[in-house]
Amino acid sequence: MMSSGFDVFSHSMMGLYGYIFISAVYIMIIRFGLGIHKSFEQYLLISAFVAGAGIGWYFDSYMLGFVMAALFSLIFW
Repeated sequence: MMSSGFDVFSHSMMGLYGYIFISAVYIMIIRFGLGIHKSFEQYLLISAFVAGAGIGWYFDSYMLGFVMAALFSLIFW
């Protein structure tokens, strides 16, 4: 089977689109459910998930990236 050079869905449990969806849901829950309304904290939260996506890409496991991003967001809260 031919494979393209750019494969968004890797062989791990969760691909990039799954990571983006779950991260967006997590950010909305944290922002609206827990009342984080300051723009600087929102910037740090989004930056943590961008860093988590980088970690997930590097280790070829977006699940690990999501866990690291969630930990980063709780540390920088």
